[in-house]
Amino acid sequence: MKKILFALLLVLNFSAFAQAPQAFKYQGIARDNTGAVLSSATISIRPSIRDGSATGLIVYQETHSVTTNALGLFSISIGMGTPSVGTFSAISWGGGSKYMEVEVNFGSGYVSMGTSQLLSVPYALYAETSGSSGVAGATGATGSTGATGMAGTTGVTGATGVAGATGASGTTGQDVFEVYGTGQLVVSTGTTTYTLIPGLSQAVTIPAGCKVMVSTDGGVQSTGTTSTTYSVLDIGIFVDGVVSTSGGQRRLSIQNGSLAQLIGNWSMHRTYTLTAGSHTFQVKAMDGGAAGSSNANVSSASAPQLQGVLTVTIIKQ
Repeated sequence: MKKILFALLLVLNFSAFAQAPQAFKYQGIARDNTGAVLSSATISIRPSIRDGSATGLIVYQETHSVTTNALGLFSISIGMGTPSVGTFSAISWGGGSKYMEVEVNFGSGYVSMGTSQLLSVPYALYAETSGSSGVAGATGATGSTGATGMAGTTGVTGATGVAGATGASGTTGQDVFEVYGTGQLVVSTGTTTYTLIPGLSQAVTIPAGCKVMVSTDGGVQSTGTTSTTYSVLDIGIFVDGVVSTSGGQRRLSIQNGSLAQLIGNWSMHRTYTLTAGSHTFQVKAMDGGAAGSSNANVSSASAPQLQGVLTVTIIKQ
């Protein structure tokens, strides 16, 4: 995962006659490429001081190993790390412009976070060898303490709230609910009203602003044992006890021929726009009114060739 670094330079205050310490503070916030802070993470920081330009000669370089806090914040003192190039006290702060490059190792090698010019912060170090003019330089550094106000970027930690936007994806309400037949329904000429197919019923809570797709399929076996027998029945999708009048009913007619006890299948789906809340979805069957001569075994709990299924899919608009 790509990592990023937000950082700011903190300035030390120097009194008129105090000796400037051979170091200055650097503070930053480590985040990943989604903006989430890297809390309690161990990373390596490698600051370099370049002479004259952003690509100039490295006159000093050191490394630090730090662990971020719960907010991803870390702080180092540049000048007090493990030197790898030059000596911090030997940097000629008054000998031309200086640039600082910061590199970070998140675990797979150092990556440059960029290079910027040091305008006044470390130059208080130069004041230590320049007499009374150095006192004036220290005063300028104190003015730069306004940069500490940039610590308000710690308020950028509110970007953690941006991660709350990820929570918005939870409002999509999209999901799939599926149940299977738990038994067999026998439909005869006496089954004159729609009767629930065992197991094909479920109550689902629908979020606001969603489309609902209902699909069902399964098998039906005509129990006739001769070529002159047949079965006729109707299958219907019910929502809250009401059968769908458009696209939600199918009629099956199974005529036994040279083979008896033949199997037919139903398959249908329909899309609904429903109010938010709990709704009950069912699949029912009844005699088709064509005076079939043989009973029909609808669905099953154990025979996969016949077992019915009812699927409810919620899609956010």
